[in-house]
Amino acid sequence: MRASYWQEIVDHTSYDEFWQQRSLWKFMTNVKPAVLNVGGWFDAEDPMGPLHTYRAVEKSNPGTVNTLVMGPWCHGCWRAARR
Repeated sequence: MRASYWQEIVDHTSYDEFWQQRSLWKFMTNVKPAVLNVGGWFDAEDPMGPLHTYRAVEKSNPGTVNTLVMGPWCHGCWRAARR
């Protein structure tokens, strides 16, 4: 079994061209459905991603319902709060 995502992390330890091409916030135009951006202040992987996405939706999609929730959790740990 090959852990390709792990290898990508090992091969690209900085915000290089590889990660820049995958920055979703750059593609947030013509968004019609409501958007919920969830992030954590203790996210070691990408704490700024939800903030960038929220700002991009606000800027490029006037009238789209766009909500940002940031909390004291790590990457993906907000899911545990629903239990």
